Amino acid sequence: MHLKEVIKTFPASADPYIAKIKHKYKITDIENCNGAIIFGAELVGTKFARTFKSLGIQILAISDNNKDKWGQSIEGIPVIPPQRNK
Repeated sequence: MHLKEVIKTFPASADPYIAKIKHKYKITDIENCNGAIIFGAELVGTKFARTFKSLGIQILAISDNNKDKWGQSIEGIPVIPPQRNK
């Protein structure tokens, strides 16, 4: 299945994904998250950014290996090199 087809299958609500993330990584307080950095400035990263923002989770940055994207912004979120994630 092509990635674009997979993305179309995402549910309107992120609740199932949040539940899976909480269980898999034993996270008990994702609702109290202060912010997140998303890796990948392509379609999936943008979708994650929109979803997180809709849940009230602040996206601090989107990190990407493509140096041509560094310094740009997606959905008002700065794109940074991976080295700045530390």
